[in-house]
Amino acid sequence: MRAPCRGTVLAMTACVAFGLAQARTGDCAAAQPLSVLPGDLFELRLPHGGAPPESAVFLGKAFPALFLPGEPGGLFLLGTDLDAPPGDQQIIVRLSGGAEELIPVTIRTRVFAEERLELPPAMVTPPKELEERIAREQELAAEVYRTSAAERLWEPGFSRPLAQEAAGNFGRRRILNGLARSPHAGQDYSAAAGTPVKAVAAGKVRLARDFYYSGLTILVDHGAGLVSQYLHLEKMLVAEGELVSAGQVIGRVGRTGRATGPHLHLGLRLFEQRVDPETLWGLHSARKP
Repeated sequence: MRAPCRGTVLAMTACVAFGLAQARTGDCAAAQPLSVLPGDLFELRLPHGGAPPESAVFLGKAFPALFLPGEPGGLFLLGTDLDAPPGDQQIIVRLSGGAEELIPVTIRTRVFAEERLELPPAMVTPPKELEERIAREQELAAEVYRTSAAERLWEPGFSRPLAQEAAGNFGRRRILNGLARSPHAGQDYSAAAGTPVKAVAAGKVRLARDFYYSGLTILVDHGAGLVSQYLHLEKMLVAEGELVSAGQVIGRVGRTGRATGPHLHLGLRLFEQRVDPETLWGLHSARKP
């Protein structure tokens, strides 16, 4: 049986770096609970010299240890789903040899905005004959999130998909034609139709198809649980099974599927958790070594 340890070397010196403005990159303050928001993507950076880390368990998900250039102690890329409830949690870091370290985490309350949209009725309440197609498409995407490659496929130095700024609508509660629907689980970037869309990191194209709701859709598996979504494209420039690099043009902005105008919907899943893509750019591992 593994023996949990509290307040030991790792727990006192682990560093956390966030992708949001309130982040404290490199701030070694784990003596106090780490503070995160629903939808955050963040890193737990480990000190060098102790037992090598193997995995970390957080919110019921197991995250692999990552060993990157310039990170001799290793780190974990962690995330909280946009619907994660507020409260006190902990990260269980499992080390080689059987020991465990417990890192306290506080998930703060996050209030998401609400948006109301008027769309063609069939895009809100589709005809009965399309229900099977929609369910099949949802399962295809879910399978990609569940089966992300175990090994890390990306390298430090993530790339923005577009030069345009995000709309800041991650997590917004949507009221479509007066009906409450699922929250907006990505960021929208307004751009002219045909604008090139770049992959945020290296990975493998797991899905490139035309879906009812999301239109021309690309899912790229970056490994270690990380999957990026590119929705409503006008054109797809890669095929399923293809390997892509960070910054490679993989499609063009469009308005296919349930869209009111040309834009890119960029989504990010980490072990199935819906995280804000905008928290990616400030991470230590997002920077080129």
